[in-house]
Amino acid sequence: MKSNLNSTFLFVFLFIANLNLTAQKTETDNKTLWLGIEPFVWLMGEKGGFIGYSANDKLGFQLYAAHYGWWWSKGDVRQMKWQYLSDYIFAAKGPVIRLSAEYLLSDNPMKISKALFRPEITYKYLSYENTCFHEGSGGSSYDLFQLRSMRSHVAGIHAEFVYKHCDSSEWDLPVEWFIGPGILMIFEQKHLLGENYGICPVAEFDEKTVSTLIYPSLRFGLRIGLKIFESGNN
Repeated sequence: MKSNLNSTFLFVFLFIANLNLTAQKTETDNKTLWLGIEPFVWLMGEKGGFIGYSANDKLGFQLYAAHYGWWWSKGDVRQMKWQYLSDYIFAAKGPVIRLSAEYLLSDNPMKISKALFRPEITYKYLSYENTCFHEGSGGSSYDLFQLRSMRSHVAGIHAEFVYKHCDSSEWDLPVEWFIGPGILMIFEQKHLLGENYGICPVAEFDEKTVSTLIYPSLRFGLRIGLKIFESGNN
């Protein structure tokens, strides 16, 4: 009788332990795949999105691809006092790629929210060709007009801190907020093709300048995704 009771206790113990290990393994090996966009940069002209993959509950990766082009860029470009705005926001166009890995810092016991650390690298190739820049109102004979071209390689790295919620099997729309400091390195080639007062000039000459610039950077915003696949390996 005692032997049978011990056998029963042993069986129950092993059964519960197996359930616990299975649950832990399922939680650890859970894989998800989701697609999404960053609404803020979309509004700023980056037309694209990302694909995210979670290898397990602690590690994931993201690949982002877009084409940048300012929505309201038409014809001549107003030369801003901070020239970066004129060249890289209003005039430039080109592809953007970001690659990141994410690591779990903490999560909610119900798996509906988590805090992540995400290092991210960025590459952009931006350029414009034979674009007319003007200072002032653009309609005065005293305004300076320049005809310029530019090619630029932009590399950046950011350390993002992410709060992600709606991330459970009951939700199909993961949402996350992120912020992270970083640095941008820019290698640019500019060509001044002509300048005049009161009217945009024709290409009369080609003065070339090559420079390397370094800027501090801050990435922040919102990502909205659609979960398209989820699987657990038991």
